[in-house]
Amino acid sequence: MIIPHQRLKMQVVLVTFSEN
Repeated sequence: MIIPHQRLKMQVVLVTFSEN
């Protein structure tokens, strides 16, 4: 899934870090 929104990508990274 490609997200054109860079902000969304950053949020995904934050969620991944939180889940870790």
